[in-house]
Amino acid sequence: MEWFDLRDPDDKRLDELAARFQLHPLHIEDCRSHHQQNAKIEFQGDYIFAIMKPVEVHDDELRTADLDVFVGPDYVITVQEHTCKRAGELLDSLKGKESRLSPGEFFSPHLRRRRGSLQPCSR
Repeated sequence: MEWFDLRDPDDKRLDELAARFQLHPLHIEDCRSHHQQNAKIEFQGDYIFAIMKPVEVHDDELRTADLDVFVGPDYVITVQEHTCKRAGELLDSLKGKESRLSPGEFFSPHLRRRRGSLQPCSR
């Protein structure tokens, strides 16, 4: 499995990956719409596209970010807008493990439910 971790939705590599994996143009537009989308999951061809909204508290203020994920048969593409510390830590903890996992296994062993939200496991 290949993992492409983009920390900027305007990264030109997103266009290259869209062409390589035949990603729907509206999904690329969603990645670049800067807080315009609600969280969602869509099935398209041979991949799943998800917009996640990680939330963190900073100075008693709730802040949201966008974490967009494409999961294909042999690849995962993550696109993060406005870095969320917890989401960034989760993605960083997965570096180096992608070659040993299938796309479905990539995230699931590293997440657990705590107080109604997904959190990185502490191991």
